[in-house]
Amino acid sequence: MIYLLSGAPGAGKGTQSDMLVEHLGFRKMSTGDALRDCAKEATELGARVAAIMNKGEFVADDLLFDIVAAGLDKFAREHGNGGNSGDAPLKVVLDGYPRNINQAEALSSLSDKYPVMRYVLLQIDHEHSISRAVGRVICGACRAIYHRDTNPPQQENRCDGCGGQLVQRGDDVRASLEKRLTIYKRETEPLIAYYRERDKLAEVNADRSVEQVFADIKELVLQDA
Repeated sequence: MIYLLSGAPGAGKGTQSDMLVEHLGFRKMSTGDALRDCAKEATELGARVAAIMNKGEFVADDLLFDIVAAGLDKFAREHGNGGNSGDAPLKVVLDGYPRNINQAEALSSLSDKYPVMRYVLLQIDHEHSISRAVGRVICGACRAIYHRDTNPPQQENRCDGCGGQLVQRGDDVRASLEKRLTIYKRETEPLIAYYRERDKLAEVNADRSVEQVFADIKELVLQDA
């Protein structure tokens, strides 16, 4: 069972993904992390990915699909029984995939084993999106997410969980965010239409507290169970 979280910068995709993992037993796959992990592996696929990343080039859709598929298969093996353990099916939240129709079509080819249940669109006001992202800081060690105003750490610039240094992403500044929002809208509109046509689109108001947003997402998951 695959759930796709989509939303503009600052919509809370990372936070909500982590809550799905913590509270509902999901596995989380970030394409960025998957690429980095794959590049470290002593495999043919790992060598191909490492060569591309070392050159600073983009990973082609077909190669990225191979990485996602391999990651899902790994989750299934770890979960047991080919992706199911007793009455508890494997549940995965994908972060950063798919980003275009070609990738969505490729993912749909795995629907027999890993069906996409929902494309969850976190809707957020433009200015709210920017203010959230500008105040965001991330633990450099465990990747926990904080916000200077709404969710500050107990100790300044230190992660509550592991004590790691908190840093701001270099592109979490207004000029970069405006550009990212424009790109996000251009990339996302076709995907929204794609999943709406297949009755898999779920829109959630992200202009609310983390807990309220998660309650809506949790309800969607429980409906699909």
